[in-house]
Amino acid sequence: MAETVVAPWNLLQIAFIALYPASMSFTRMPSGMTLLALYVFLFLLCVPPIFIQLKLGNHEQRGIVGLLSTYFPIFKGVGIALLVHLFLTAVYMAPLISHYAMYAAISIIQEPYPWGLCGNAWNTPECVSKQQDDKLMTGLQQSKPDPLKEYASPESQFFNFEYLQLSDNIENISGFPVWQFNKTFENVGIPLTPIALVITWCLIFLFVAFGGRICGWILFILGPGFLSLMFVVMGYGYANLDRGPTNSFLQQLYSLNVEQLTDFSDTTDLITSWTEGFVLVMHSLPVWAAILPTMGKMTGTGKISRNISWLIVVLVYAVSLQLPQLTMAPYMGNLREMSPHMHYKNRSFSVPFTTMASAFHSLEIPHVYAFLFYLSLYIAGLMSLVLTVFTITDNVVDALTTSIDVFQNRRLCVNFFTAFVLMCLGVGAGILHTTKACWNVLHYTDGSVMYSQADFYYCNVVWIIPCHCVCAAEVWNCREGYNGYMGWLCHSHIICIFPLLFCFYNGYTTRIHWEEDTRYI
Repeated sequence: MAETVVAPWNLLQIAFIALYPASMSFTRMPSGMTLLALYVFLFLLCVPPIFIQLKLGNHEQRGIVGLLSTYFPIFKGVGIALLVHLFLTAVYMAPLISHYAMYAAISIIQEPYPWGLCGNAWNTPECVSKQQDDKLMTGLQQSKPDPLKEYASPESQFFNFEYLQLSDNIENISGFPVWQFNKTFENVGIPLTPIALVITWCLIFLFVAFGGRICGWILFILGPGFLSLMFVVMGYGYANLDRGPTNSFLQQLYSLNVEQLTDFSDTTDLITSWTEGFVLVMHSLPVWAAILPTMGKMTGTGKISRNISWLIVVLVYAVSLQLPQLTMAPYMGNLREMSPHMHYKNRSFSVPFTTMASAFHSLEIPHVYAFLFYLSLYIAGLMSLVLTVFTITDNVVDALTTSIDVFQNRRLCVNFFTAFVLMCLGVGAGILHTTKACWNVLHYTDGSVMYSQADFYYCNVVWIIPCHCVCAAEVWNCREGYNGYMGWLCHSHIICIFPLLFCFYNGYTTRIHWEEDTRYI
């Protein structure tokens, strides 16, 4: 009966659905040694669990909870905890994704860009726009500058003080931000950030509520849409902006310091680079999450799908990881050439909201390309949220339809109701993230998710090795190559323990930073 209710995704759909981790590269641009570490971890440590989880989900037609209930019932709670972790991640990522949609609307509604100039009500004396850059630096060269004084860009102050209207602490919520920079938004008279959050969750609900087949086709449409928008923005940048700064930026981004691999007198930078590569894989690719078994379940029961889907997921991730930074390279390179005294970071959420916003204004990029850029970010993030919520919904529906007889012939209704409940919970839990205290709420949420994630990963290390071995023995009818693969699998899990412990001990999180990431040096 399970085969009659599963909505299969074909390999082409899987290829486009696997694009969703690209949203992480907009805020984490791996470069040099970090990029090398990322690919080493990807191909040596991540391939075995990706392969076995997709294959098990495909063979058993079950999600993570169903697999654990079948082979290791004592660890069923670990599967449920992983679903809870996915939901917590969706709760605090949905407001962030909604900001992309709002920035897309802002960039197309108002001309010129509202974030590019100082002298507004929200700016401080430290604000320095591009027009003041040369004058400021001339003055600093002729006088003795204050080493403790930092100058902020108008884009960062617009985002912090007008768009988010950040409060001092988590106790000072002070309601929702109401914008005054545009007559259209001002005439609305109501806060728009919670409205954007509700719309995002409504879209997630509509995409998930009607089952796996509909969800798969919607993701299949969103994937090419994301690629098309990215290529349009990329094409304009490479065709119309100066190639010299672009090439210099790419050369600096992809430069590899080989001395770190040979000189062990100081390994701090080497350890930091490899840790950052591992953290990026850990947070972007669902190796230790509950998503892969559900993706395997959705691919159908064909032999080709079983044996190729894992390769598609790995290769698409490896390629799409570079797409966002290649798209932003012309803009960020020319911006740094135009404002050499301004320090722009290439990580955290300051990249889309400060660095790219500065590039669009300073380089006088047509508003339609800024709109397409932020819309592509929103689509990529929405794909990630949809797949996350679909994984939770599918596992819950499987549990309800197999344990309660009356639900067995009403799977679509159960799926619809479950998606609706998750939407309501997501809006209710995420509404605080749209208030003026959003930075503080996100800080505590990010930390709690990080610690719960570490706990779940350690639990996975306990159950995943014996579970995978037992399940693989059931899946493979012959033992040819089984021992070698199991050795690779066990070694990958054991090796992963050490960077996980190191990241947990040193407090590596998703590093959501809202503070000033742009300053004069």
